[in-house]
This record gives sequence, C-alpha cells and structure tokens, in this order.
Amino acid sequence: MIANQALPVRLWRMQPCSSNPLMRPSDRCESLVRLLVVVWMLALVPIAAAAGTVAYTNAAEEIRAENATKVQVMATTIGETTPKTVATPYGPRHDEALVRWEDAGRSGTATVPVNGKPTPGSVVPVWIGADGRLTDAPRLPGSAAADGVAVAVAALLLGGGGALWLESCATWALNTLRHRRWDVEWRTLARPVGT
Repeated sequence: MIANQALPVRLWRMQPCSSNPLMRPSDRCESLVRLLVVVWMLALVPIAAAAGTVAYTNAAEEIRAENATKVQVMATTIGETTPKTVATPYGPRHDEALVRWEDAGRSGTATVPVNGKPTPGSVVPVWIGADGRLTDAPRLPGSAAADGVAVAVAALLLGGGGALWLESCATWALNTLRHRRWDVEWRTLARPVGT
C-alpha cells in the first residue's frame, strides 16, 4: 500500500458502500456517521443564515416599534447635581440630577445621569415613552444586525458542536466494539503457553 496516497483517493476508499472486503461493518458505520456529519454541517450553513435573518428582521421591527413611541423632551434640573460612582464607557463616574419635564399636558420627575455639573434651572434632554414615563434612549438600528449575527453564529456553533460530539461518541462506541471483537479473536487464536 502506498503511504502517500492522495486524500481524495483515501476518502473514496473509506466510503460506506465501498466494495473492499477488508472493510468491517463498524468501519462502514463509522464512515456513514462521518458522511452524515459532513452533510449536516453543509446543511447547517443555510439554516443558520435563515435563523439569523429571522432574528434580524424581528429585532429590526421591535426596534422600529419601540423607537416610534419614544420622544425626546427637554427637562429642567430642579436641584443640585449629586456625584455617583458607576462604571461608564467614559470613566468610572458621572453625576445625577433631579429633573422635571412637561410634554403634551403630562409632567414627570426623575433622577437622570447628566454630563458635567448643570446648575438648577439648566435644560437637559431626556427620553420619554408613550406613557409619559422616563425611558432609555432609542436603540440604534445596527443593533438588530448584531442580534442576527449572534443568532446565526450560535446556531452554527451549537449545531456543529453537537454534530461533532455525536460523531466522537459514535467513534468511541465503534472503537470499543472493535477492540472487544479483537480480544475475542485473539483468545480463539492464542494457544495456552507451553502447548
């Protein structure tokens, strides 16, 4: 047997329906399992892409619906700002101020993070929802794309990882079966020592 055979030739000889009489049933089963894993991995790419597309579409619609109900209003600071230590992208500290706003005949008050140290009576922008309560700033539409990519990658990783795990379990079980058969065959061929 040639040691450096081409990979396609070696793969072709390992196919489950090979006519090679030296190929054991467990070898055929192992080849079939590996073939099914390859087919599953190839089929998983469009499945993951479809799942990512659905997640993107749903997230984009949700963001669009949420952002449609949010309105930015200008609020007036009521009291002094108070320092608060929290982790922010721009440093470990920001200030908070009590603010009051009015919009469409509804008013509200809340403590909100502010930049700098505004004095009482300063104007600060805040976002309110359809119910007139304070809410988060609108999400950027680009975060829907991040959701879609995350779902697609998760589907690829989970589906591929699961298939590889099942393939390794099948290989382990078939190797165990082969080794047991070899042990039985060696016992039938081996003669007791001294005879």
